Amino acid sequence: MRGIYTTAITRLLLDSGIPIADPTEVIKERFKDELTSDSIPAVTVKDREDREALVIVGMPSVATRVINTIKTAIKNWVLRVVPYKLYSTYKVKIGRRCDEGYLVNLPEGTGKLITTKPFKEGDEVLAHIARADSNPPILKPGGVIVGLYARAFQGSKHGFSHFIRDLEKKASLLSLASSVGLEGWGLRFRSSANKAELTDILEEVSKLKSRISEIMSKAKEVRAPHLLSEGETLAFFLVNFDAKIELDNVRSRQLPTINYHHFYKSCGGRVSDCIEIFEKILPPEKSQDILHIYLEDLLNELDGKQLELRHEKVTGEEYRYRCKVSVERSNLLKLERSIKGEGTYDGLGEKRAPGDMVESYTSPFSRIIIHNYYSKNGEFKGIYANINSPLELSPRKTGWYLDLEVDVVMRPGEKAKVIDEDKIKTLRRRNILSEETTSLALKVANNTKTLLDEGIDPREIVLKMS
Repeated sequence: MRGIYTTAITRLLLDSGIPIADPTEVIKERFKDELTSDSIPAVTVKDREDREALVIVGMPSVATRVINTIKTAIKNWVLRVVPYKLYSTYKVKIGRRCDEGYLVNLPEGTGKLITTKPFKEGDEVLAHIARADSNPPILKPGGVIVGLYARAFQGSKHGFSHFIRDLEKKASLLSLASSVGLEGWGLRFRSSANKAELTDILEEVSKLKSRISEIMSKAKEVRAPHLLSEGETLAFFLVNFDAKIELDNVRSRQLPTINYHHFYKSCGGRVSDCIEIFEKILPPEKSQDILHIYLEDLLNELDGKQLELRHEKVTGEEYRYRCKVSVERSNLLKLERSIKGEGTYDGLGEKRAPGDMVESYTSPFSRIIIHNYYSKNGEFKGIYANINSPLELSPRKTGWYLDLEVDVVMRPGEKAKVIDEDKIKTLRRRNILSEETTSLALKVANNTKTLLDEGIDPREIVLKMS
């Protein structure tokens, strides 16, 4: 487990009886006697590159326990469990050619097989999921069998995790792999093998060999598409501002933790570096003073500049757009941009044309961004209010939020209406959004509709709801 959320997540997992394997020296110091030294890593929990999500990957049964532990402790959660498991092995049917390979039939849909090897449409071959979180999932040729200490790859040579650096250890593992006789398969030893006993590794490798024999026999009997071996769960726990606050509270049970700790850490750079120093020297009641200073400096820097907003869908897609920022009273932000492409504005049904102008209003940590659309001649085309997780602004002149699907639209001369309620309710039924996140988004949407119908200016709506 690695990243800015490690202390909080360690606290949650230990409270649920889930042991921590391979902790860092910092975590050892913070949790001391609560940690055991003989645990084998079955699941990895780490930050996504942008620090706005936890990536959970590993053995399905343990990954499910970890996910359920976090969901139980955190009320405002957004969870994306990838439907395809990483390293799952399938017998697939080759479809038409595409860039870099072929489309293939899977039991649950379509995947893309990346290969330079020539196949004919209708051929049935073994392949494994190499990238589960793309659409469609990416596969590579050959099967994979997953173990705790190693993964066996069909058609590969033996290899090692980059965490295994000791030459003597590598030599011992290579000798072990060669002695087992995995014809046509190679072992990729995982970091967990670094400290494991060779007898334990040999026992697992023998089991992997048996599993290889089983799936190869089964592959001859079944028709494609067919799942032959299940791989590892991959899930993303999206840590929006509400979840960050809840994780602050969890961390505070272990260490002095200033309000908005995880938000500041997600910003990176100097802000992240300074926050733990503040926690050592400042009393908790000074948290609001720090936030006030942070926002004052940030908005002064942003005023009149370009801001890049990252609009992330809970289903994984992300859209980015740039706009000019004007800071108005009470931290109200006016965002201006022009439209370049053609099409139709979602929810409004109005034609979108190059040169149209978008004038948007929001504020730091606001749950709404209200977009006003105009033609290049100044004709008003309508209002689209996006309901989202609190907008998080960073010193990198970027902003990030999660689109919660439900929105509010208002056409010229008409009443406002809430749209896409069915979408957010579907996300709730699919266990992607928590009940609290869903209810709050619907409440914000209905309040926004009411205020628009009352003729309240979008600026005032943002301020009222901030």
